[in-house]
Amino acid sequence: MNPNYQPLDAVPHRQHGRKKAQGYVFARNDAFAPLLIAELSHAIAHYPLAFRPIDSGPFQGHFQLVVLLGMCAGENLFVDAHGQWRAPYIPGHFRAYPFRLLQVRSSEDKQLIMLGFDHASGLYREAPDPLQQEERFFDDQGQPQPWLQEVSNFLVESAKNQRLTQQAVEALAAAKVLVPWELPKAGLDDERPLLSDLCCIDAAAMKTLPGSVLEILRDTQALDLAYAQLFSMQRLVSLQALHRQREQQKAKAHAEGRRERQLPIGDLGLGALFGTSAPSDSMDLEWLKNYK
Repeated sequence: MNPNYQPLDAVPHRQHGRKKAQGYVFARNDAFAPLLIAELSHAIAHYPLAFRPIDSGPFQGHFQLVVLLGMCAGENLFVDAHGQWRAPYIPGHFRAYPFRLLQVRSSEDKQLIMLGFDHASGLYREAPDPLQQEERFFDDQGQPQPWLQEVSNFLVESAKNQRLTQQAVEALAAAKVLVPWELPKAGLDDERPLLSDLCCIDAAAMKTLPGSVLEILRDTQALDLAYAQLFSMQRLVSLQALHRQREQQKAKAHAEGRRERQLPIGDLGLGALFGTSAPSDSMDLEWLKNYK
């Protein structure tokens, strides 16, 4: 089902709320996801990283940093049949679901940044019931509940770090050190095509860069990103092992004439990623202004 993000407005939605998301079943078809520079030290211990063209938006056609979660399109090897994540670190891209930041225009034709909720998630509640693990977005004064403020802070910090991440990726592209990366088929019996349009760092090209370019890469954190991507490629072996394990499970289930049950478990948590609980610059959310 395609997502349907709608802005949250403290005026018409004051009494509305959500049912807490349980597990990561919603991410089971995501073979890759955007990653932030702030996540590098956490991610490279568990996932291979790559660069991939952006499909849409203002940076369409540019490269973005991604974490690889599967070998084939439409399959996330880190989400098991119960909706549980199979690695200690969960990419931040998934942790605020079903929320995201939206850019909307007000009646005065001003561009606003608002918190959006995915109505296709099935988690939106017009009359939330606390006995059913449901909670309101806003209090009676129209102020965001503490948990909602935490979500918004996390997304604002993510958006700021995404700017730095994209700046670093652009610097690597300008330095011409991104080269096509074809995932190895060796040892995989699956006949489906592997993920394509991936790029990695050209280690040999990095060694020949002039000092002036290396300074640019250093100042934009692109140098850190380049070597993190190179080091992370060792995790491809683990990804291949997960792929083989998944195929064996499918074959066993098919032979027994059954399907694996998918049971969502575990409440989602944001965790500490940026080392701060509140935004530190002027990217503000519009909580109280009706966007219509």
